[in-house]
Amino acid sequence: MPRSAHSSRSANDPSVVDETSITDLRVRGKLPAALSGMYLCIGLDRIHADPSSPAGAGREGMVHSLRLHAGRASYRNRWIVTDSVAQKLGVEPPPGPRQTGRDVVAVDVRAFAGSILAFGDDALAYELSTGLDTVRRVDLAGARRSLTGHAKFDPVTGELHLLTFTASPSQLHVTVSRGGLTRTIRSVDDAPGRIGQFELARDHIVLLGEGFVGLMERAEVGARAAWCEVDTSGRHIALAHAHGDAVGVYATGPSLEQWTLQRGAEGAQRKVLDATPQTMAVDTRRHHDVPHRFLWTAGAGGAHKYDTRTGRRDRHDFGPGRQAGELVFVTDPDRSSVEDGGWLVGLVHDEPRQATDFVVLDAQSMEQPAVAVVTIPRRIADGNHGTWIPATPSSDAPSGPV
Repeated sequence: MPRSAHSSRSANDPSVVDETSITDLRVRGKLPAALSGMYLCIGLDRIHADPSSPAGAGREGMVHSLRLHAGRASYRNRWIVTDSVAQKLGVEPPPGPRQTGRDVVAVDVRAFAGSILAFGDDALAYELSTGLDTVRRVDLAGARRSLTGHAKFDPVTGELHLLTFTASPSQLHVTVSRGGLTRTIRSVDDAPGRIGQFELARDHIVLLGEGFVGLMERAEVGARAAWCEVDTSGRHIALAHAHGDAVGVYATGPSLEQWTLQRGAEGAQRKVLDATPQTMAVDTRRHHDVPHRFLWTAGAGGAHKYDTRTGRRDRHDFGPGRQAGELVFVTDPDRSSVEDGGWLVGLVHDEPRQATDFVVLDAQSMEQPAVAVVTIPRRIADGNHGTWIPATPSSDAPSGPV
């Protein structure tokens, strides 16, 4: 049953303010049998709707899930119960170390070490159950250090990479081992400002702040980053890969750009791939050692596919009044030998209906109609980050985070 009966559907406050579970959702088309698992997304919503409040005020973290199995789909959403949320809902706060920074967790969610972890800027991580209930706070970086909202998982090593939010005197790069049993901590020195984002390449870490980008070797604990000035306004690092002695980076935001970074160079070589605002789809394969041939993005009312080898661009149009959030590429086991053998999945907001659809596209045939559309009879706030968790974890799935 919902914990809150309040309702809000104004243009300035599109929040979903209650918790609910809906089974046997309507499916148009046919969900692929191999697409079995859970799509998760996280974002901000308002527990108690107040039309007079500023657009971002009083919002808390909420996680949404679409569970797919045997061609059927169900939906669930739950608040991430921080101390602030617990007070507003009148429930017990979660166990674990106390917060030292902010208490809003609404930036990223991902699976690691047999657990689901939620992250927010300047907060500790929160562990969630598969039913999305808040289990506990987790001190991943030690000493109750607050984290930036984005964590990075390396499927090659099985490690989880984190960045502390504040400098003391330097921000810290934290690596949690496969299984969550140990952590390695090293400082990131001499940054021109606070580092808000980072991405993993095979041998390097790419670090991004306001007006600068850095390149630091992964293997050497005492390695120092090399910094250069870059226009990073509104940009997000989406992918990074080894490119000879350099690192290739794809950045989204006001435009889709390709950067080439090299230690010792005064700046980044930049190439605009698309001048329109784009959001990169999450790629579940995350290969760091080879350039990506295909890129998938969402923006301008559609989903886009870029062939970096031929320059070809394909587009799927969601239709008038429909806008996709963050999409996720999921590999089809029967087509894993080709780079685009899989599906793009994610939420598409339908403004005329004030509702949201979960859409499955064939990544090889972007221009074709959707493979399947799952109707969710409610609105989900825009801008949520998404991830995909397969139904069958790998046989070496670790036991739990530190």
